[in-house]
Amino acid sequence: HRIRKEIQFLRAVAVTLVVLSHTGISIFHGGFVGVDMFFVISGYVIGLTLIREQLSTGKVSILHFLQRRFFRIYPPLALMVVGASFYAYFILPFDKSQDYFIQQARAALLSYGNFFYMFQKVDYFLTNPNLTFFLHTWSLGVEEQFYVALPLVLGVLALIGRRFDAAQRIRIWTIGFVVLGIASAFVMVGSSKEKYGWFNSEFRPGFLFYSPFTRAWEFFLGLLVAIAVLRYEQGRKYLSSAVRTALSVVAVLTIFYVLVTRVDGNGSQIVACALTAVATGLLVFSLPGSKLDVQKFFGIGIFQAIGNSSYSIYLWHWIGVSVSLDLMRPDSSVDKSILVAASMLPAVFSYRYIEQPFRRLRS
Repeated sequence: HRIRKEIQFLRAVAVTLVVLSHTGISIFHGGFVGVDMFFVISGYVIGLTLIREQLSTGKVSILHFLQRRFFRIYPPLALMVVGASFYAYFILPFDKSQDYFIQQARAALLSYGNFFYMFQKVDYFLTNPNLTFFLHTWSLGVEEQFYVALPLVLGVLALIGRRFDAAQRIRIWTIGFVVLGIASAFVMVGSSKEKYGWFNSEFRPGFLFYSPFTRAWEFFLGLLVAIAVLRYEQGRKYLSSAVRTALSVVAVLTIFYVLVTRVDGNGSQIVACALTAVATGLLVFSLPGSKLDVQKFFGIGIFQAIGNSSYSIYLWHWIGVSVSLDLMRPDSSVDKSILVAASMLPAVFSYRYIEQPFRRLRS
């Protein structure tokens, strides 16, 4: 199925927020929540694919699901790691810097970057990007781990619903996703409170930020939104246009609120992430039938171009930030912005000659 224009628009917004936050420009400090938008959108998109497959064929091919995820994620990731490795070989000194680089590259390629930085106690917001070339791959680790776990979840739910028809199995999916999403949210809240004593003060922030157990609920939220949207598209027109428009407005204002209140770098990071994820899910859910569902606006060329290539942009922009700290003034947002802009060249190459060919292959 073709991804709707508003989803590519939201991807464009998400990646733009992340990129701008990493340039060091103060008014974009809150842009890190773009990753939470990505998590919800990813859950939504794969949810649409899985649910449609279940309804049309009565089953889901786990092998095809994993193949699609592999061809989507790994070829552009491998290109980025190889490109950064050439730079590291010629520029980084032959000491612990290169050893650390190799450890990070291994973690990125083997999808455990989030656990690597968690146990290294790397603070995402304070660490020096020229020492952590692949810090941004923590989110890919979370995403890939969810993609490995989801087939196991679907397998268990398939056993439970094996005597039911396809539509009834979707209801079982809904219950399962709600239960697991609540469990993940509970882990997030529990690990964020020092009074519960789950972890010591040094390990808690990393677990809260990098752990797939505190982030999984965002993907499950996207899956649940996919179920709700498909039901709406199939003719179950619950909620009036006015209500949907109001919900869309609330969602947009919530995201703006997060960005504005995070400008000074203060406030709870986990609250910002949670609010953004919920607002993104609410926006995707409410847009169909809303007055804000203006496909002509969402379909503007630049929005669609950025949304389509958002993955490659995300992969390469951090390399630009890291290189700028090695070769230019470390505290200059202008220098970072120049190198980030330059990193769009390999990003475009990656999208055109790696992402698109492998996308055609996996389809």
